[in-house]
Amino acid sequence: MQSHDDLKQAEQLHQDALVFLGYVNYPAAEVGEAWFDEPDRWLRRGGNAQFDLPGALDAGVDAAVLSVPSNKSLALGESPSQGCGAPVTERWREAVLNPSESREFLLSNLQAVEEVFRHHPGKVHLCRDTQDLEIAPQAGALGCLRQVSGHDYLDGIAFLGTLKELGITSLHIAMDSQYGWIDASSNKPIHGGISEFGLEVIREMNRVGLLIDLSHATDQAAWKVLDVTRKPIIWSHANARALSNICRNVPDDLLMALKKCHGVIGIHLAGHFIVDRDWIAVSDIRDDAGLAWHRQIRATAQNG
Repeated sequence: MQSHDDLKQAEQLHQDALVFLGYVNYPAAEVGEAWFDEPDRWLRRGGNAQFDLPGALDAGVDAAVLSVPSNKSLALGESPSQGCGAPVTERWREAVLNPSESREFLLSNLQAVEEVFRHHPGKVHLCRDTQDLEIAPQAGALGCLRQVSGHDYLDGIAFLGTLKELGITSLHIAMDSQYGWIDASSNKPIHGGISEFGLEVIREMNRVGLLIDLSHATDQAAWKVLDVTRKPIIWSHANARALSNICRNVPDDLLMALKKCHGVIGIHLAGHFIVDRDWIAVSDIRDDAGLAWHRQIRATAQNG
């Protein structure tokens, strides 16, 4: 158990730090609900399944990355497969084979998100850089960066520059789809990690200034991206595989490679990402899992 002094120190760190949520499904609708019919629902308390603005501000969250889906299956929260290494569903296959439709859907979503920010300037602040992120909390607003989740809208690299001009800061490129150009850990790999076109995409992302988010990517895909990228990368939501041996977590050798490229990993609080069981209590995170985390991080730091 942690002492009263430990908890007080943690509370002080929380207050002093810029508290940043590295990945939020926008706007986290319940499975099957068309969130794009009500894109500002997450501004209300209890307005969506995973995240709402009042709860985030109550918890002291200063900033968040809102991940905007690139196809309707993603937007509806549908699962693309039945687990690690499984083939994707036919609906997902159809979605990723129609890049022009996905681009139209994505641009429509991005416009809807911009309207939310335009109509609620005192609550949410659309950010493009670190300076914006520091300004938003001072005004009592949640600073928000925008990410695109999925990669089915790409059939060439020119659109990457368009996304950067629209204010997108990062791309979640391995979102559970084997029919694009990068292998996702939850599907059967078919690209040897990443295709030649995928490597071209990585180089162009570096050039235009889009951050690469490797969450969901296979280990082989991650190694190939790390070999090519000349900019830092992130895993926005994953943990150390040493803590829980699931395909979505990251092994120690990749974590050390991430450190060398000055990248960042965001901690994922879903139960099976932390311990080898499906359900976890808050007390487990604070005590047992928290201690395991501390030991693992300390050991990795000492070895590195």
